[in-house]
Formats: sequence, structure tokens, C-alpha cells
Amino acid sequence: MLPLCATAKITPIDSISSKNANPGQTFRFAVASVDDPQKLHANVAATTQGLGLVAVVRRARTGGDPGLLVLEARYVVATDGTHVPVSMMRSVNGLYMGKTGNSPPLLGLIPYVGYVTGTYDALHKGGEVSAGPADSLIVLVGDDAISGGCTPPSPPPPGAKPTETPAPTPSPAATPSATPRAAPTAP
Repeated sequence: MLPLCATAKITPIDSISSKNANPGQTFRFAVASVDDPQKLHANVAATTQGLGLVAVVRRARTGGDPGLLVLEARYVVATDGTHVPVSMMRSVNGLYMGKTGNSPPLLGLIPYVGYVTGTYDALHKGGEVSAGPADSLIVLVGDDAISGGCTPPSPPPPGAKPTETPAPTPSPAATPSATPRAAPTAP
């Protein structure tokens, strides 16, 4: 089995909005943390920055259509000045979508109320979306995954919060200061 690929958590430095971004526009990002189990990319540290592209932009439209942004990270400038390629994880990573603000669909089934909500849904504009320093993305560091030199980690399901694995706690029997217990005796 191949080793796990190196990953990095990145955050955009500047805010990017579907209201004023354009496809092909570049954006800067900062590396927040690096997980490199094989230590193949030691020159990519948590303080480095990189560059990415805005791949897709859709402005919010009437009818409740929300704004849409798709971001692609391209490379990280390593501590020695080299450009290390990065690629997005397989998932909806880098996809930001605004809210529709439409009324609940079941309201359309209520007589007369359906006319009002249908008109509202058709005329109002959906919400714009933005990505900024509070948002984070996970990228694969290097081109090892493309060349088959490592296995990308499984992406978390959409909407899942990252969890930290707690450190195992030693059992009392394994602790040198624990006093041994006597075996129970049968009556």
C-alpha cells in the first residue's frame, strides 16, 4: 500500500466575492497547517503563501439563484523560494454557494398563499457568496498523487466538521505508579 499524500490546510488571504470576482482572477492564500507523514515536503511550512485561480463565478440572479464561486489552488511558494504544486482534494472543496432565500416549497400548496410566494420567489435575487480568511480548504501538496507515489486521504463527507483524534490514555495497569490489585477470592 502506498503512503498517504501530504496535505495542507489553506485559507484565502483576501476576501473573494461572487459579486465582483471574475473567472481567471488570481487569489493569494496562506498555509495554516501541513500534514506530511513522509516528510517529503519539509520546505512547505505553516507560514508560507501560495497562489490560486478563481475557476468559476456565477453572480446571484433573480428567481432566487444564489451566487457561486469555485476556487482552485495552484502552488505554494516554499521556504526556499521554489513553487510546489498543490491540487484540490476530491470533494466539493473550493465550491462556495450562496443562499437562495426562496420560501419553503410547501407554501405553494396553500391556496392563495402559493400565488404570493411564487411571485416572491420569481422576483427576488439570491444571495452572493464570499470566501475569505475565515474559510479553509484542504489541498494535496506536490504532484505525488498524480504520479502515483502516494494515496490521497479520503475526504470528509460534505458539511462534516474536522475532528481531532484524542491521544490514547494509558490504562492504570500500564502506569508504573499504579498499585496492583489482589485477585478476588471465591467464598
